[in-house]
Amino acid sequence: MPPVQRAAFIGGTTFMTAATASLGLKAAKNISNNLNINLKDSKNNDNPDIDSIPSPVDNIINSPLEIGDLSPLENLLRIQFQLNILLLILFLLFVALTFVKFFSSEVVKTQSNIINKLVPVRFKARLLDFLKKSGSFSNKLYLFLFIINIFNLFLIFSISLYVSFELSTNIKDYVDVYNHIHGISKF
Repeated sequence: MPPVQRAAFIGGTTFMTAATASLGLKAAKNISNNLNINLKDSKNNDNPDIDSIPSPVDNIINSPLEIGDLSPLENLLRIQFQLNILLLILFLLFVALTFVKFFSSEVVKTQSNIINKLVPVRFKARLLDFLKKSGSFSNKLYLFLFIINIFNLFLIFSISLYVSFELSTNIKDYVDVYNHIHGISKF
């Protein structure tokens, strides 16, 4: 495999790993933010004595500007969309890896024929040996990239399933926090 293709596949795999980890951390942070906002909001609303309102210093509700412009619900939906984009990129990376792997043997045969026809005898053995070693390295690289991308696929599916599960089981809490942040009344 030529160096540019190697760099592209390694860079793509590295990008996928970093992006997946980043989205997983963002999802965990947004789930945590939703729980924190929901707990803080419920503590302030459970006070039966209207005359003794608790101090806002202990149980202050974060401003939407501190959390960001989006609610945890909106952030999780965006993360789900970004995970779907990563799945598409990963699929294209698998297709490209498979395509290059299947046609690399044809490229090696063509290069061997060109070396046998055009290169002088004294350089032929060295070039064919180099071609053989680079083919062995490429096969190991394909296997390594394939394993890393399978891990990325598993990680993306796991995060996506967790985000979907969290949204489906706690949608009422997320909607309540969304309404609270955006000032939407329930009535």
